[in-house]
Amino acid sequence: MMSDYEDRRRSERYAHRAHATLSIDGTQYDAHLINVSRIGALVAIIDAHTIAAKKEVSLHIETPDGQILTMTGTV
Repeated sequence: MMSDYEDRRRSERYAHRAHATLSIDGTQYDAHLINVSRIGALVAIIDAHTIAAKKEVSLHIETPDGQILTMTGTV
């Protein structure tokens, strides 16, 4: 049986750079989207933070035409 970590790593990732905002517990962090897969996203948070694992998050991604896409998940 595959662990959650191994399963997440099997999903193909697609490089896609975009400005994003990560929302956690009512706090928003400026971030950069680095890549996405069908079950996750890799983002870099610009400022220092103390985000703990297993926190519920919302990721708001700005598209080239100015629309905002929202994804939810867990750190």
